[in-house]
Amino acid sequence: MDITVLLSSALVIATVVGAVLLGVYIALRVKKTGFSALCVKTGLSALFIATALIASALIAFDVAAARGLRNEYVPFGKGSVLLIACVLFGLVCGLIGDIVLDLKDMHEDHKERYMFMGFASFFVGHVAFIAGLFAYYGINWKRVLLAAGISAAVAAIVYATEKLMHMRYGRFKKIVVAYCFALTFFVALSLLTAFANFVPGDRLWFFKTPALMLGIGGTLFLFSDLVLSGTYFGGKTRPIDYVMNYILYYGAQFTIAWSLVTLIDS
Repeated sequence: MDITVLLSSALVIATVVGAVLLGVYIALRVKKTGFSALCVKTGLSALFIATALIASALIAFDVAAARGLRNEYVPFGKGSVLLIACVLFGLVCGLIGDIVLDLKDMHEDHKERYMFMGFASFFVGHVAFIAGLFAYYGINWKRVLLAAGISAAVAAIVYATEKLMHMRYGRFKKIVVAYCFALTFFVALSLLTAFANFVPGDRLWFFKTPALMLGIGGTLFLFSDLVLSGTYFGGKTRPIDYVMNYILYYGAQFTIAWSLVTLIDS
């Protein structure tokens, strides 16, 4: 069988299994189940890393197939290799963050420590995604400065509206603002880069623009964290808040993993 067919099937299966595990995790988490929920969550998070690995392998063989090389692969260029490495590293940071944030609910005496570790892990992950964009597309200072300006404005709003939004950041205020800047910068830079590379009339633009899928994934991440901030700092503990957060979050991570399917040799 053609290896691209096998890899395509594996990519779809990994995503479907992820959706099933997400349903199981939500059911367990809403019931506040501890260790069993953590095990399911770890497996679910490992799946978005596996999805990224399968996606990068698929595109390597798919490019070869387009050149008439059956069941062979084409080595990636430096930019593609670095983007793959950065995305994988960022997803691994997400896995670590997922684990430690669940541990905070299992170890109340170390809750703040685990929360700081979770924030730090996701912060590093977003920096990795940004580094991948720079490696693949290069550094365009106009887009960088515009993204930085947008991110600084959003971070300033988050800092200034704590009471207005009925949030209580406490000791986490500085890291919340820094994290907000990093995530917003990732989203803004991704979308700005995607639309800067838009080619009118190119029907395949979506399928060969990693920045666009990274931007979509980052946007889902942003909405997920908006919901999560209400849970962590606004006292919102309704089941619907948890459900919305998990759906948005895992939608974000799997979309980021799928972005590697849109790679072209660089």
